[in-house]
Amino acid sequence: MTRDRTDADLDLMLAYDGELDDERARELLAADEDRAAGLSELTELVRGSLEARADEHDEALAGLWDRVERRIHSNGAGKASASEVARPAAAKQPGPTFGERLTAWFIGHRSHFLTGAVSAAAVVLIMATVGPEPETRTEIRTVKVPAEPVKTAPVKEDEATPPEVESLEVYQGSGTILTLPGEDGESETSVIWLTPADAEDTMEGPI
Repeated sequence: MTRDRTDADLDLMLAYDGELDDERARELLAADEDRAAGLSELTELVRGSLEARADEHDEALAGLWDRVERRIHSNGAGKASASEVARPAAAKQPGPTFGERLTAWFIGHRSHFLTGAVSAAAVVLIMATVGPEPETRTEIRTVKVPAEPVKTAPVKEDEATPPEVESLEVYQGSGTILTLPGEDGESETSVIWLTPADAEDTMEGPI
């Protein structure tokens, strides 16, 4: 019995949330009139609570509109009187609409928006005061340095050395070595004079 009652309560909750088909909901309401009456009373209580919250939001919006209007008149930007400005009418509805919930959310988080706006304004003011960083330009220039001429050491010419004859052998005769000095820096000249043994048969001459 308790389990059946629990299942019936669960079905009533589903019917209240609109998750149960119409035929099944009608059967439940007809089978248990007391619970159906309680469900109807609960629905009226929730609806009344939502309407009261909607009235609070409308009053808050009306006060916000008055503050905006006074600010406009104090700045001299608007010339229209309060009677000429259209105000939203406070209409009672079964439940808060999406716009009302969105407005209530903005009102509940307005301190966060104000903090963010002040921070953004402070950052903009600091950037405007400091100014952009000076631009650093880097120039690369190529300078050609003339190459110094390569100095070459003078080639020292080998000094001519006169030939040296250590020994001289002459077959059937004799020989004489003569050294003649060179002219104008020329090297010396060595002359070998051969004399045969039989001078009458052979003429003498240098080699």
